[in-house]
Amino acid sequence: MRRAGGFRARLAVALVATSVATLAAAVLTLVPPLDHRLQQDRLTELRHLAVTARFGLVALPQRRLTQGSPSVRRLVRDLQRRTGGRVALYTAEGESLADTDPDRRLPGTGELERLEDAKLARASDVREGIRDGEAIVVAGVPRPHGRLTLVLRKPLGDTTAAAHVVRRALPTAAAVGAGVALLLALALSRGLLRRLRRLRDDARALGDQGLGHRVDVGPPDEVGEVAAALEAMRARLVEDEAARQAFLATASHELRTPLATLQGTLELLQEGLDGGARADPAAARVRAEAALHQTHRLVGLATDLLDLNRIDGQGPLTSEPLELVELAAVLRAELADVLAAEGRVLVVQGDAPVHALADPTAALRVLRALLDNARSYGAGTITVAIGRDDDAVVRVSDEGPGLSDEDRERLFRRFERGPAAGRHPGFGLGLPLARGLAERMGGRLRALPADGGASFELRLPAWAPAPGAGTT
Repeated sequence: MRRAGGFRARLAVALVATSVATLAAAVLTLVPPLDHRLQQDRLTELRHLAVTARFGLVALPQRRLTQGSPSVRRLVRDLQRRTGGRVALYTAEGESLADTDPDRRLPGTGELERLEDAKLARASDVREGIRDGEAIVVAGVPRPHGRLTLVLRKPLGDTTAAAHVVRRALPTAAAVGAGVALLLALALSRGLLRRLRRLRDDARALGDQGLGHRVDVGPPDEVGEVAAALEAMRARLVEDEAARQAFLATASHELRTPLATLQGTLELLQEGLDGGARADPAAARVRAEAALHQTHRLVGLATDLLDLNRIDGQGPLTSEPLELVELAAVLRAELADVLAAEGRVLVVQGDAPVHALADPTAALRVLRALLDNARSYGAGTITVAIGRDDDAVVRVSDEGPGLSDEDRERLFRRFERGPAAGRHPGFGLGLPLARGLAERMGGRLRALPADGGASFELRLPAWAPAPGAGTT
């Protein structure tokens, strides 16, 4: 059952409110400037007519400037026709020479005195302004025998009518805008809600059917990004589940052999010890060594799992200056006897000290994993090249069969092993653990393309001692 006030209703209300608010804001910002502009246009029109009419009045003979003169009446009627308002002409004493609407003349104080009291804005010989719903222009006309005053008035009814039309159109425009907004809200919400329902169904299917149900991503918009994130999470969980299954299969296979061997060895050792005088100390020693070897394999697996948990749990690591050439020399001495027995050698390239900011234990664990990998799966000389650019760089290479393009990244996945690992025991945790530790130290571990053999590069943040300071 759909809930009241759901997404569709909220979207419709938001769009309708936005439409109405936009129209109201448009009217509030449009009508006052429109009124002002129309009023200024009326004043400008009257001012231009007044300036033009002054030339005719200046050129008019003095004998024709009398009250009721045909020339004056003709000039005033022409101005009235052009302005569409009231036109009046006054002498310097305030006497009316002509008026197109004498019935509007107020008794008492003269018209000119009332215009003076109106305090119209002055620009040279012309005064203008808006008073009582009229645009008024008063222009002085200089004459040799006395100054004349020309008054032009025009009502602003047509100006206010234009603004009134805009105001009257607001309800209609608001209704139309609200209707369009409502239709848009219904159209947009229909497609969006359909995709959201599909995303909800996919999420429920993941819970009901399991991780095998794929999430339909759809177009690359916001909903598509959520669907893509959900699908990426599903794919990651599928990979983790596959890795877990692979780990269980590998662990059960790898553990079965040492445990069975350890059990059998201990049983034989017990039988030999129960023989009393017939017990063979040499045979017991061999069986004890075999049991110890299998125990070492089990301890190695437990150590790898603890390191894996340390990385996943974001355990704290230190960051201190570490000299990498010296560290490589320590590992070379550690592996010297084992490599000599196999007819192989480890070469460290790099005479100048190279310092990195790293956790000593973690860095030793990473380098030991790379050297163990080169010793177990590689061949020939193992080369450790140490240098520095922006980072402290360690490259470990061998002369074995090398890695394919796919294996260079696949080997860093947990419980994944290369094609050459079949004859060697292991769980596929060494390189993933090494990469995790390198990233925790702010570095990077990757496999490099190589013409022969495998080559791994470790980059760690470089550290430079202060000038004149000693190093430890």
